[in-house]
Amino acid sequence: MNEADSQRMSSFLKENGLQSVKNATDASLLIINTCGVRQAAEDRTYSLVKKYKDKNKDIKIVIMGCLAKRKDVKEKIGQKVDLWLETTKMQDILSFLNKDKQINYNDYLDIKPEYSSNFTAFVPIGNGCNNFCTYCVVPYARGREIYRKAQDIILEVEQLARKGFKEITLIAQNVNSYRDPEKDINFAQLLKMADNVEGNFWLRFFTSHPKDVSDELIQTMASCQKLCAHLHLPVQAGDDEILRQMNRKYTSGH
Repeated sequence: MNEADSQRMSSFLKENGLQSVKNATDASLLIINTCGVRQAAEDRTYSLVKKYKDKNKDIKIVIMGCLAKRKDVKEKIGQKVDLWLETTKMQDILSFLNKDKQINYNDYLDIKPEYSSNFTAFVPIGNGCNNFCTYCVVPYARGREIYRKAQDIILEVEQLARKGFKEITLIAQNVNSYRDPEKDINFAQLLKMADNVEGNFWLRFFTSHPKDVSDELIQTMASCQKLCAHLHLPVQAGDDEILRQMNRKYTSGH
């Protein structure tokens, strides 16, 4: 998700007149797109902020991503950070940069990304999580689940297929709980729609929650022609009591 978000941010900034540099120490603006799923990732953010602020006191540092809403993180490094930016409010960086431009999208996922490869591409289908597993910060960092319209997702897949991308991956914090916000379309049906897109490409998706793997999804995976024979399924534990304490809402038997 962070790689896909970074691609959109890069495209958005270039559209608004900024240029990227090869070395972060040469930048006037440094955006650190953070992950908070593990302590090591969080600690890396602290070291990066200190490293670049020590090298260039005039550099503007923006914290984006999963740590941007965390009060405890702000207490640790707030004095060295110039802007805390929620990913879904990507356009707020323009006012920070004193740039006045009409924003022509309703959702940050409408921004055309600058793909880092011409072979593989991530297509976000939504953002956030509703599960509140006891060990996980994602619902607090990313917010509740919000999904894109199926027609917008399929349009992006069609565009990638026409451009010759060979591996297209649908992504979300929990892809298989997908529901179109306007129509009665679930994830299995979305997969069928993507599989029917013309072109020669592989289709993948992640990540999945075991409680949302339905019989319909399993049958759809078996029938799709472009979908790779691969399922990322984080079962977390094989002990039902541990799963209950984790608030995973499924059993080892399921």
